[in-house]
Amino acid sequence: MNIPIKPFLNRIIISTWILELISAGLYFSFKQYFSVYVMLIPVYFFLLVTYFHISLINAVQKRELAFISKYMMYTGLKLFINLGVLIAFIFVEKEKAISSALGFLFCYFFYTVFEVRELLTTFKK
Repeated sequence: MNIPIKPFLNRIIISTWILELISAGLYFSFKQYFSVYVMLIPVYFFLLVTYFHISLINAVQKRELAFISKYMMYTGLKLFINLGVLIAFIFVEKEKAISSALGFLFCYFFYTVFEVRELLTTFKK
């Protein structure tokens, strides 16, 4: 099974740019409520989701039966990584933790839905 990665990369780059513009707009409009790190959140999720998506695609191309176990392992690993980053993020920016954590959770849900949708369209073919 040969799965192209370029369409995924195009869609995730466009989505990340849109989220980056939104987060920069929020930061510059409401500096008193948001940390400067809020603009790095979409880039962080872009790197994380892209790495795990490409790793999953490569694992499935080697052995198709490994999809479910690899997907569950990657999802659990991403959840713990994101939880650790969120806790560290809250400790670094205590004054602006709630609004920045809400931005983090929004990006988490956005990229999770994005990745599941991409995997569904990829493996339906």
